[in-house]
Amino acid sequence: MQRTELASLYKATPADGTKVTVCGWAKTVRDSKNIGFISLSDGSCYKPVQIVFQADKLANDDEIAKCSAPAAATIRCRKRRWAWTICAP
Repeated sequence: MQRTELASLYKATPADGTKVTVCGWAKTVRDSKNIGFISLSDGSCYKPVQIVFQADKLANDDEIAKCSAPAAATIRCRKRRWAWTICAP
């Protein structure tokens, strides 16, 4: 697993479909029935990245939604047009 700093994601935005692993602190975790959002910061820049998770694509979406901020996280995600989505194992 090679960690990608958030600052490098903002300096050179990867192409759609690119998979990266980000580590940091979940500042907020918001959840609704089918979709949730994690605001993740790693200290490499001031701007956090928003990561989207979908209930129908993950087996442990309930556990993710129950996380209280701040929480340490390592997330493998994929770039999809305007958003980063969690990659299912």
